[in-house]
Amino acid sequence: MPGPVGGILPKTAWARHGFPLPRAFRCLAVLTLLALPAIFLPAGCESGGDKPVPSGTTDFPLGPDESGLNIFDVQPKGGYSLARDPFGRLFALVPKGKEIPEGVTASFPPTSIIRVPVERVVVASGTYDPGLIIALGKGDTIIGSSDPEAEWDLPEMIKRYREGKVRFVGYFNALDYENIVRMSPELVLASSPGMVADLNYLGLAAIGTYNNFENDIDSYLRLLAFMGALFGAEEEAALRVSDIKTALSDIRAKVRDLEQPKFTWGTYWDKRVFVLSSHYWLTELMTLCGGDYVFGDSGVGNVSFSLEEFLVRSGEADIYFASYGHDPGPETLEDLIKKSPDLSGLRAFAERGMVVMTEPILWQESGQMDKLAYEMAALFHPEVYPQRNLEFIRILSNKTDIPFKGRPRGKPEVETEGGWEE
Repeated sequence: MPGPVGGILPKTAWARHGFPLPRAFRCLAVLTLLALPAIFLPAGCESGGDKPVPSGTTDFPLGPDESGLNIFDVQPKGGYSLARDPFGRLFALVPKGKEIPEGVTASFPPTSIIRVPVERVVVASGTYDPGLIIALGKGDTIIGSSDPEAEWDLPEMIKRYREGKVRFVGYFNALDYENIVRMSPELVLASSPGMVADLNYLGLAAIGTYNNFENDIDSYLRLLAFMGALFGAEEEAALRVSDIKTALSDIRAKVRDLEQPKFTWGTYWDKRVFVLSSHYWLTELMTLCGGDYVFGDSGVGNVSFSLEEFLVRSGEADIYFASYGHDPGPETLEDLIKKSPDLSGLRAFAERGMVVMTEPILWQESGQMDKLAYEMAALFHPEVYPQRNLEFIRILSNKTDIPFKGRPRGKPEVETEGGWEE
């Protein structure tokens, strides 16, 4: 430990962690952020006419580095595996019970040598990573989260909170570092380079899992394999990746030659409307499932438009998607229009269109891309996938007379046992 815990972090340390957003929030697509008063969306890219261009710089290196590794790649070596996180940092994953190779000790600082499988992890990167860990059958390794129990809809996380097996460690932009140190995690999953630096200064191993400029479907699948390597679930990860690829291939084959309904997605904030990047995994998924994204040329990063330009480009969309992250959002179309009356003139609201709200579970059950894909395919092409039950999305306005059954409202019921595990 380089020094005493109390008071070693600068008072402004939390501000550095405001960029980027945790994965659960960076996907928000809604007309207003009134329901999320604590969230501030960065404008990594802004619209310049029809072609948005990046503004400023990024800490995130793109593509393979000099080692030949892309983000989330894991490469077996002699006695360890070499891994790369989205911040361009390299790590040595060394199996527990085996000696650390001499070359590893000389080449890596102690906080970049991760003993695997990890059995105690604090997730300070939002709600997305726990969903992946749970999907791999390793939910019992999670001992801390930067999202409190009230913001969870994932039954496994609610259960662990109520049993005292997971502790809230402060929001990602105001972490309780002293508490994290006391919990003695083997690894912390972080959301920004600044957070990683602060955790390393405290002697804690930390790996980033979020890259705002490289988060397409391919990156998602590599992240699953990356998590498998960290938590000793390589076979489970390989099976999940295989199931997802099979589902996507099945859907693509059935819908690619069909007419694609247009859809739009936007978050109104501070006189700008932020839209999903066309290279984001969810946007790619929805396009693969048979939708035509009106901002398909939006590029990478965070992209924004003026309200007027957003309304013009979204005017002919058949489906409008809105999201409030952890909050379920408005119950009715009328409530939604009250919050953002400017949207009421869009075709999705006024004619034979559809207004769809994402459920909070979409940002949490993140290891189930195949289930989400079939749900999106049913939304765009019910003639191919009829009468699907909806878990990840909820329809506020359905003027197409297509029967959909949504998930029950409210938090899931869970049975609890046990207490905090030191």
